[in-house]
Amino acid sequence: MKQKLTQDLEQLDQAIKQAFPADECTASNLRQVADEISLAIKTGHSPQQQVAEQLEVELLNFEQAHPQLSHAIRNLMHTLSGMGI
Repeated sequence: MKQKLTQDLEQLDQAIKQAFPADECTASNLRQVADEISLAIKTGHSPQQQVAEQLEVELLNFEQAHPQLSHAIRNLMHTLSGMGI
């Protein structure tokens, strides 16, 4: 599951770069969530429940304008759900 989570984070990072190549302010909230998940993986902890909630909010924000980004967020949410988060 850890490998799938890492893979989903990489997919999310690529989607962020494609959706916001020059607009770091817009992508900062999403990057922060991804960084929190990465840190949890590296330290061997499980991401906090708030991470899943933040992802859901970001999904709603990007769903219409950025379908590829939305897909990456959904994949990450599904993996976290599979981990009980």
